Amino acid sequence: MAHVPSRTFMRPSLERPLHGPAMAFRLDEELAALRREPGYREHGRAARTLAKYDETRLVLEAMRAGARFAPNGPSERITLQCLDGHVRVHLPNFHTIEVGAGALCTLDRYMAIEVEALVESGCLLTVAWPPGA
Repeated sequence: MAHVPSRTFMRPSLERPLHGPAMAFRLDEELAALRREPGYREHGRAARTLAKYDETRLVLEAMRAGARFAPNGPSERITLQCLDGHVRVHLPNFHTIEVGAGALCTLDRYMAIEVEALVESGCLLTVAWPPGA
């Protein structure tokens, strides 16, 4: 789903619907737009919720090398697909999983502690909550 960039600093994700019976996205264009946002330039990280339903969120993350974020809360399950770059997922007990471009990892509840970009990276996360959460 393409959108026209705003001339204000309003987040593009707020200018379009976050749910619907069917939506399509150009992930390369969405990542490029994230990398132009002030937050990415200033803090090395920007995220956009692409879709939001009662029990599922689809979130796009753009990160510079060294940027980190906590991907989920304790009751959420996630999938993380690395679209470009390379990230390290920090797990409990100091374990890690490395995910490069074109790879995907799944994480059950209570698993992911932090995601770290080893190089400039873009990731697509699917976050699922249990019913009633």
